[in-house]
Amino acid sequence: MGGSLFLTLGSSLALAAEATVLAAVLVAFHRTYRREYLRLWSWSWRAMAVGALAAAASLLLLGRLPASGPARLLLTAVSLTAAYWHALWLLLGTWEVSGRTPPRATLQRQALLALAGVAVVSTLLFAFDPAAGKARYLLRVGLKSLGVGVAFLAAGVWVIRTVREGSALGRRMVGWGFLAFGVQQLQYVAIGLLIVDAEVARRLAGAFALADLVIPLVFGIGMVAWLLEEEHDHVVKATRALEHLALHDSLTDLPNRTLLQDRLTQALGAGARAENATVVAIIDLDGFREVNDTYGSRYGDELLRKVAIRLAARTRPGDTLARLGGDEFCAVLTGVDADDAVVAVERLLAGLARPLPVFELELETRASVGVALHPAHGSTAAELLSNASRALAAAKADRQARIVVFDPLGDAARSERVRIELALPRALAAGELILRYQPIVRVVSGEVAAFEALVRWAHPTAGELLPGAFLPAVETSGLDLEVTEWVLRTAVTEFAWLHRDGFDQIELAVNLSARVFQHPAFAILAASVLAENGFDPAMLHLEITETAAMHDADAALGAFRELKRLGVRIALDDFGTGYSSLSYLRFFPVDILKIDQSFVKRLRYGSGDSAVVESIISLARTLRLGVTAEGVEREEQARWLAEHGCDFMQGHLISPALTLDQCRVFLRRPGATPRWRARSPAMGFPDTPVH
Repeated sequence: MGGSLFLTLGSSLALAAEATVLAAVLVAFHRTYRREYLRLWSWSWRAMAVGALAAAASLLLLGRLPASGPARLLLTAVSLTAAYWHALWLLLGTWEVSGRTPPRATLQRQALLALAGVAVVSTLLFAFDPAAGKARYLLRVGLKSLGVGVAFLAAGVWVIRTVREGSALGRRMVGWGFLAFGVQQLQYVAIGLLIVDAEVARRLAGAFALADLVIPLVFGIGMVAWLLEEEHDHVVKATRALEHLALHDSLTDLPNRTLLQDRLTQALGAGARAENATVVAIIDLDGFREVNDTYGSRYGDELLRKVAIRLAARTRPGDTLARLGGDEFCAVLTGVDADDAVVAVERLLAGLARPLPVFELELETRASVGVALHPAHGSTAAELLSNASRALAAAKADRQARIVVFDPLGDAARSERVRIELALPRALAAGELILRYQPIVRVVSGEVAAFEALVRWAHPTAGELLPGAFLPAVETSGLDLEVTEWVLRTAVTEFAWLHRDGFDQIELAVNLSARVFQHPAFAILAASVLAENGFDPAMLHLEITETAAMHDADAALGAFRELKRLGVRIALDDFGTGYSSLSYLRFFPVDILKIDQSFVKRLRYGSGDSAVVESIISLARTLRLGVTAEGVEREEQARWLAEHGCDFMQGHLISPALTLDQCRVFLRRPGATPRWRARSPAMGFPDTPVH
């Protein structure tokens, strides 16, 4: 066996060992990182190891067995098949690591079988013709080398062209490895075409044995380097993605509250050195809950995305638009003249003037905005955001206002209301709410017809608070139904005791808020309270303000009818201050009109307020309703009401609000109650029709 043969044999065995080591390294990496390209690359080097061993075995049998013998043919077929598979797996792995999706497993298997078939056919053709040595070499080695060489050259060019900025050493090494592999394979084609003698061809091939070892080694190192660089890039991208998620809203991709506060702090630092103001505007979408409830959260999410796009298109470089959560957004506008703050916010909101396309719908969108300015309304990000939120609450409470700028004086009142709202649940649980009763008397006789229940708060530090100090907070806190239930249950219970004491002709009046009045559970609640105490429903008046009744007249009419089915009486309170439609009033099943005290206090002969009160009394007579005057404080007012036919009156002229025990004393005064024991005519017009 010649020296060239030994060199070729040694290089084949060394190449098999080198490929085996590379395959083992890639298998270990695959177990750790679970990347598909590592599996493909490991199979590629396994195939190279098998092919190199088969080639070495074939060389050992050279001269001992004929070339057409089964053993030599099998080894040749295995070597060729391994070479083809090595190339295919190498190309597939590189394709996948570059971010492409490799072909399906079925196609890969079909390609492997096809290449194995090419290898077998190449092995068998000219295998039994001793004179066809060059043709056999070209078919077996040349065809394989030509296909693999061209593919590797193309792959090398493509990989090098995809090198990105930054760390790409591994990608470059793999690219140049492909080019070197391609050139190496094409050299075998050249050898087959130019050299006639097979022994000379083997010697030339042996001369390139060192390159056969160096190129796979460079290739393998490049693969490992590429893997490490790819993992580093994955870590960097994952870190950046986590940072982005931590600082941005996942739905709109706008900055979240954390990033907003950071940018606002930076803007304040820059704004402190400038003359213009920094504007913080918190934007809340009106009616967003209705969109979610009506169409579902998918539509709500899409609406928020479209709103974010519209608002972002209206912001300038240097401004920040963030989503705080829910349907709240916040814009930080820098370099704005303080006098133009509202104009700047209006320009931002102009993006919502046109309907927003939400799937197949076109949705109109309005927003309420609270605005705070730096440095006028705060020196820190937390202060400005807090004050802008307070201004937003004022904008939401005032349905006429769209944009509200923070007002420190108005905020003090709102802060007090919030403090009261927070204390109300404790007050209710601790029994700090108490009732007082103000008499309602017949104008002509002075006899007591009813008492109106008035709630007070026996505050542990502030003393006894009147309704005006805390009832607005009751409504905004959502406790109005709970408080009304307590008032109704307590008043009915106490008046049931009063009736059992012999004052069963005295009626009871209880006020209702608009929300409680139209609450579907209130009629059931009232019926339960009346039944528990055995209280005659006809002795109970439920009072609703004219404004609340007319806010949604159709809904109010349904609520009126539900309560009338219980047999209670209904009074329209503060009459004259709202915007009553007489057509509705004609069909409302009310029993009494209560003239607002603002008219009664200014009663005098010939005044405009006197004409209003006279008209209300005349209207009540026409509609066959009882009429009560509130806030009577002077004898002159009482005489005027008597002369003009008013039925009932209440106010400090008659009595301030009383405790239950004081009510008993008041009722025992001469003339306070009818002289006969039978019940006196009920409040309301004597012949009030049943609605």
